[in-house]
Amino acid sequence: MRIELDAARKAGERTKEEIDRIDARLVALSTRADRAVQELATATAELASIGDDPTIDPEDRARAETALADAEVALAAAQDHLKETAAEHRAWGARVDALNVALDEARARAGAQRLSGLDGIIGTVLDLVDIDAGWEAAFEAAIGDALSSVIVRDVASGRAALAHLHSRDLTGAVLALGAAVAAPGPALLHEIGVPIRHKVRSTRPEVERALDALLGTAVAVEGEWSAALDMSLAHPALIVVTRAGDRFGASGWRAGTGSAGATGAALDGAKARVEAAAREFEAAERILAGARNAMGGVKAVVEAARRSEQQVVSERTRRGARR
Repeated sequence: MRIELDAARKAGERTKEEIDRIDARLVALSTRADRAVQELATATAELASIGDDPTIDPEDRARAETALADAEVALAAAQDHLKETAAEHRAWGARVDALNVALDEARARAGAQRLSGLDGIIGTVLDLVDIDAGWEAAFEAAIGDALSSVIVRDVASGRAALAHLHSRDLTGAVLALGAAVAAPGPALLHEIGVPIRHKVRSTRPEVERALDALLGTAVAVEGEWSAALDMSLAHPALIVVTRAGDRFGASGWRAGTGSAGATGAALDGAKARVEAAAREFEAAERILAGARNAMGGVKAVVEAARRSEQQVVSERTRRGARR
């Protein structure tokens, strides 16, 4: 099936801002790590002369031990950061897998495969919209049966799709763009709650118009399902939903929905987060390697200083024994 997606824009500006934030965080981490490694390298060079000095200055000895302690702290922090970035990468990878499964299931319910190869097939509703975080269940409740429809380019494509299904005794639902014209939404929607239309968008103008028609009377109200039911009874022309996915309207009442928050935009955003997490993991590996190198250098100097100090003590003991 030709799924006509604008993948470059579907993640939306919010995803781009999130990636920019992660990149800025990586730059800050790398800068701090480079500075720490340089400081430890400088300390290593300064302490390198301690091992050749037969009289260890107590301040030099203390400075060496402090440098070693700092290196140990830096190494532990780098190891923790690597573990965190690895866990984040795994978590987003699992999210991508889950979204792929959920979208595949939505396409299967819509019968997208049955219309594979036909001209004008665009995708499912979830392929083509971007929903505000936390509003997925409310949107799916409000849009109702259209969620299980295959979106086609126009009325002619819809007719062809239906003819294809009937000719093969197949079932399926089709949503033809341009077939429905949105009526102005009731002004009281804003007084009752939050219009669902304000929480969802598409990069395609024709899908935007379809959303206007499908969600023009849908509103989400605060509180429990009982408050939504009461509001529906008071305004039977509206579709009243809750954030949890309860739906009340003239076509019936429904408790909850099993939303996975899966949309094409969510999948694109999750893929972008996987890529960002991979970059952060690579940066964390570099930070850890630098911390290990710094630790090795400082530890070598400190051990040399300790050996030198032991030699001085042994020499003084030997000289004292001769007397």
